[in-house]
Amino acid sequence: MAAETLGDAASDGVAPTLPEAVAELLCERSGGVPLMVREDVRLLHAHGLLRRTDTAWTLPAGGESALATAIPPAVGASVIERADRLAGVARAVLDTVAVLDTVAVLDPTVLDTAAAPGEPVGAEILAAVTGLDDQQAAAGSAEALRAGLLREPGGGQAGVAPRHGLARHAVYQALPGPRRRALHATAAEALAATGDPRMAGRVAQHCRHAGDLPAWVRAAETAADIAARRGDLLSAHAHLRDVLMVGAAGPERRVKVAIKLGWAVPGAADEARAAAALLADALGWPEASAAERGELRLLRAWLDLDAAEPGADPVAEIEAAISDLASRPDLRAMAFATLALPARLPNVTLSAHLAYLNQAHAALAHTADPVARAFVPATAVSAVMATGAPGAWRAAAALPEPGDQAPVNRQIIRGLLNAADAALHLGCYGRGRELAERGMSLAAELGMAAYDQSLRATWLRARWSVGEAGVEQEARRLSDDARVRAQLHSRLHSWLLAGQILTGRGDLDSARRVLVDVAEQACLSGELAVAAHAAAELSRSAVSDADGQVAYALTARVLDAVAAKQIWIWAAPVMPFGRLSLVRELLGGYRDGVAGRDAPLARAALSFAEARRAEDDGDAAAAMEHYAGSRQQYAALPDPRMAAHAVAAEARCRIAAGEPPDADLLLRAWGAFARVNAPWDANRLKQLIRRAGLPAPHRRGRPGYGNRLSPREREIAALAAAGHTNRDIASRLFLSSRTVKYHLANAMRKLDI
Repeated sequence: MAAETLGDAASDGVAPTLPEAVAELLCERSGGVPLMVREDVRLLHAHGLLRRTDTAWTLPAGGESALATAIPPAVGASVIERADRLAGVARAVLDTVAVLDTVAVLDPTVLDTAAAPGEPVGAEILAAVTGLDDQQAAAGSAEALRAGLLREPGGGQAGVAPRHGLARHAVYQALPGPRRRALHATAAEALAATGDPRMAGRVAQHCRHAGDLPAWVRAAETAADIAARRGDLLSAHAHLRDVLMVGAAGPERRVKVAIKLGWAVPGAADEARAAAALLADALGWPEASAAERGELRLLRAWLDLDAAEPGADPVAEIEAAISDLASRPDLRAMAFATLALPARLPNVTLSAHLAYLNQAHAALAHTADPVARAFVPATAVSAVMATGAPGAWRAAAALPEPGDQAPVNRQIIRGLLNAADAALHLGCYGRGRELAERGMSLAAELGMAAYDQSLRATWLRARWSVGEAGVEQEARRLSDDARVRAQLHSRLHSWLLAGQILTGRGDLDSARRVLVDVAEQACLSGELAVAAHAAAELSRSAVSDADGQVAYALTARVLDAVAAKQIWIWAAPVMPFGRLSLVRELLGGYRDGVAGRDAPLARAALSFAEARRAEDDGDAAAAMEHYAGSRQQYAALPDPRMAAHAVAAEARCRIAAGEPPDADLLLRAWGAFARVNAPWDANRLKQLIRRAGLPAPHRRGRPGYGNRLSPREREIAALAAAGHTNRDIASRLFLSSRTVKYHLANAMRKLDI
């Protein structure tokens, strides 16, 4: 049944229509039978497993496993009544199919692509688990099919499957515990005997449900190893995490399992926190050797960096790990390289980062381990490129080529991400985009999704920086997705981009909430370049004293951290917009720090800052010269927004000095803001153009909206509904009160208010 039809059936007296994903879930459970759908929705809603959010139904996070025990009583009774009428052979077939399919449904994230829930059980496996011969299994299948409890899949596939999910759940729950466990044990043996590596996840889960803990541990390790080799860290992580969480592994295996878990964390913050807690427990196990403790400490430090936990001290953890890793030069090299990461360790100076990097290379000379030999250059690219030092691009070129080892390829993708980020901070947007695209392509080719969000966030920021159209919708989808699967890098970069877009559109309240959060988290985690961008947006969009104080405090925090770290180019975003008193304090060190560097963004920001200083000192001629230079430098990147801001600053300076601004430059700057969908900035510039006595520009071909609200009417109506006065709205949007009144009257007329 189509999703919309399911929605109509499910909403009967209960709720509005259902989203596609929820409709598909109900279809799998009920087979699309309208009566069952209605009963199912009522039951799930009553048990809190289907919740209403505004006008949509959602399945709460973590509610999937509870669905197995949520069966409408009438449906369950009907299924069991028919099942009890089956002959012994048919009932054995039905029970076996329910057991085999239940594993697929209860643990969907840990399956290894062999079969999806509801796919048919083949005759060979069915006979092996039931103990029946082929003729008996066929006869039993036929009887269960006639009773409407099993179905044939169609599409040329052989075998049988449960009629629908509710039938599977009812039959499975009706099985006595000993029989259910015995069937799981037999299923594990039968699937293992196939020798199909894709069945490894199923084998592990059947061992688990059979209650055979030693077999579960062995099978889970095997399944995790297979998943990790092909880059499926999510599945590997789930297998190993569950084994450790229930204490299934004994002293002879649990340290090895914990170490494997540490290497298999997929990168999201929730998984990192859970795994870090398990590794902390493992550090206290007496059977762990010194080298194993060192590896556990290093893995835990990486998890703390991924999760950005307040109060965590990854530097101390890594230094403690190094002292235990005398016999492991591969891990020592990776540990020292981690301490060279400038964007994750806010309290480590650049000189210390470079010293750690030298120690990493020294340790690397004593190992041929391929992961270590990929890890160190992938990490070194961050430290080397961070300052724009001459020859820094050689570090990106030194990344190894991908091969057939997933752990090595994972490091190469990470290196491409690090290089792409560094390129953005330098202002080399084209190169940054190219590096991000290479990483995305490689991740897709190798099936490694762990870095996709982060690479995509960097890729979108590179495109947005050069004024490319069509980025906003993609950025919105990514920022929403990053909230669901929180990952530090993708969260910060995608939310930063969302805040920048909101500021340009004039949604200042929403932008401010996002940007303050980004700036604070980025300062805490050491992503100071990201924090600088957020502080810059807050500074330039402050429309009240309170906003200005927040922006000032965050800018001061960022600049203090940058000065302590001595990576001066990270301050580039705040130099044009930060409070001038703060910029003046930093200007000398910043000027020296960016001299001779391959950092075009930092040089353009230096010219802007020099112009601001000269203008404040009363040297209008020098200020105008610096503003013009800054405009040309930003245009060369290209960064059309910043080039337009430089035009506006130069025009204000000329007007203050009694000189006419360049009308053509102003019109082109206004056009740039309009093209990149930054109406708030365009309106501010339009006011400046009016002040200069020049004709105000207008968009050509204004669209007609009929009885629909125009974007401007919608924006003004929303602000009015939030309690803002016409004067407040005019100030925020850089409009006249008369214009606000006009748009508001039109909106009220269209809305029949």
